[in-house]
Amino acid sequence: MKLGVLVAVLVLAWAATAVAADGTRTRVSPKEGGAQRTFIVGFTAPVQTTKEISYTVVANRRVSDGCTWSASAGVTSAAAGERVRVRLRPESAGWCRGPFSGKVQVLDAPYCPPQADHCSLRPAFYRTIGRFHFRVR
Repeated sequence: MKLGVLVAVLVLAWAATAVAADGTRTRVSPKEGGAQRTFIVGFTAPVQTTKEISYTVVANRRVSDGCTWSASAGVTSAAAGERVRVRLRPESAGWCRGPFSGKVQVLDAPYCPPQADHCSLRPAFYRTIGRFHFRVR
C-alpha cells in the first residue's frame, strides 16, 4: 500500500514538473473586440486529462456593475500535446470595456464519484501554464 502511494506521489510530482517546464504558448483571438465578441483562447495541453486532471481558462478585470467582468471555461478532455481551443463568451449584458487578463491552469484534484461514501483528503492544486490578455472596446 505504501509503495503504491509513493509511486502515485512520484508520478504526480513528475507531471507537475513537466507542466511547469513546458512553457506552453497561449494565444487569444482576437486581441481586441466589442462587448458581444467571443474570445478564443488556444493552448497546447502539456499533459493528458484524466478523472483527476483538467484545465481551466479564466479571464477577468476589475469588477464593474451591469457587464461581464469575468468568464471561465473548463477542459475535461485533451491529449498531451493536443492544441486546445476554448471560447470565452460574455453574459447577455456584454463584456465590460477595458483590458482583461487571463490564465490557463491545470487542475489536479481528487476524483470523487457521485454518491461516494468518502472522498480523498488530498488537496486540489492549480498550476498556471499560460497567460493572455485582450481588450474590449
